[in-house]
Amino acid sequence: MSKEIRVAFLDYSPHYAGAERAMVSLINGLRDSAYRCCIVAPYPLPHHARFAEFGVEVYYLNKGLKWWMGTDRWKSPVRGSDFLKRLLFGLQLSCFLRKKKISILHVNLLRPDSGAWLLFPRISGVKVVGHYRSISPAWIPPRLVRGLCHKMVCVSKIVQDNLVKVRGHEKSCVVYDPVATHLSTNESKAESKARWGYLPNRFLFASVAYLSPHKGHDNAIHAFAQLAQVNPDCDLLIAGGGPLAELQRLKSIAASYPAAASRIRFTEEQVSDVSSIYNAADVVLSLTKNGEAFGLVPYESAIIGTPCIAPRRGAIMELAQHGKHVYLVETLDVQEIVHVMKYVIEHQEETRAVAENLKELVMTRLTGEVHARNISDIYQELLTS
Repeated sequence: MSKEIRVAFLDYSPHYAGAERAMVSLINGLRDSAYRCCIVAPYPLPHHARFAEFGVEVYYLNKGLKWWMGTDRWKSPVRGSDFLKRLLFGLQLSCFLRKKKISILHVNLLRPDSGAWLLFPRISGVKVVGHYRSISPAWIPPRLVRGLCHKMVCVSKIVQDNLVKVRGHEKSCVVYDPVATHLSTNESKAESKARWGYLPNRFLFASVAYLSPHKGHDNAIHAFAQLAQVNPDCDLLIAGGGPLAELQRLKSIAASYPAAASRIRFTEEQVSDVSSIYNAADVVLSLTKNGEAFGLVPYESAIIGTPCIAPRRGAIMELAQHGKHVYLVETLDVQEIVHVMKYVIEHQEETRAVAENLKELVMTRLTGEVHARNISDIYQELLTS
C-alpha cells in the first residue's frame, strides 16, 4: 500500500469499556501501516480523555450538547426527536468524512439504531464497516442497518451464529478482539494489594465489570458470602462503575450478609488503571450471566498473571479450555461458583500455571498485530472490490 488510506472510527458509546479498549488497540496496530486513523464522536464526553492518553486523534461533530439532541439533552424529549438527532448526526458525519477525505468509516459499536447515522456516509461513497459486539438477539441490527454496511465484523463465532440464525447475513466475518498485551505494572502483588487497602496475606477475589445486573456481581457476592463462612482470610472487591441504582442494589445484597459485609468492598467507579486490580487480585471473577460476546477480562488478567473464573457459555469457550486456560462455571449456579472459588484457593500453584497458559494463547492469537492484519485484509477487500 503506497497511498495513505484514511479511516475514521465512529464512537458514540457513553463510557469507556471493552469495545473502546479494542478500538484503541486496533488503531495502534494500524499505525505503522499506510492507514491514518482517527476517532469521530458526536460531542465531547469524559471518557474521551482515555483516547488522548494513547495519542489517538479525536474529532467532534459538535462542541457540546444541543437543543435538538433528544434523550441526550432532555429527560422527556419530544417524540421523534431521537430520530431527528441521528439523522442530523448522519448529515454532520457525512460532511466530516468528505472534508477529511475519509475512505473507510468503521463503526466500533454497531447498534439497531445506526441506520440514520450511516445513510448519508454510504450515499457519499464511503466504505462502511460495522463492528457487531453483542450476543443478545435484541441488539441485532435490522435489515436497513445491515444493508448499509459493506462488511459486518463479528467479535466471535457465537455472535456471528446468532446474527445468521436470526437475520442471515452473507457479508459478515469473525475477527476476535485484540487484548492489551502491553498491560503491566511495576508494583509487586503486595504493593498492589496495599494500594487497594489489603494486607499481603489476604486472598483477594476481584469481580471486574461494569455495574450492570447481567454482569453477575450479585452472584459473586452471594458466592463469596458462603465462602467467607469457612475461610476467614479472603476478601471480595467489586471493581467497576455504573448506575448509582445498581451500586446501591449490590451494596444492599452485601449488607444482607452481616458476617461477610465488612470484607466486601466497592471501587464505586470505573478504574482507569485496571492492571492494578488484576495484579492485586489472587483470582479475578468474570461472571456475566449469559456469557460474553467476547469478554476481555479473562485475557487481560492472564497478561498480568492472575487466573480467572469465567462463564461456561459465550465466546470464551471458543478459545479457552476449562482447567487449562481458565476456570469455567455456570454463572447462574451460586453453589458451583462457591465450589470453584474453594478450589482455586486450595490449588494456587496450579492456578498460576493456568494463567500462564492463557497468556501464551493471547500472545499467539489475540495480539493487536494479529487483529490489525485481519482488519487490514477486510479494508483492502472493500477498497479493491
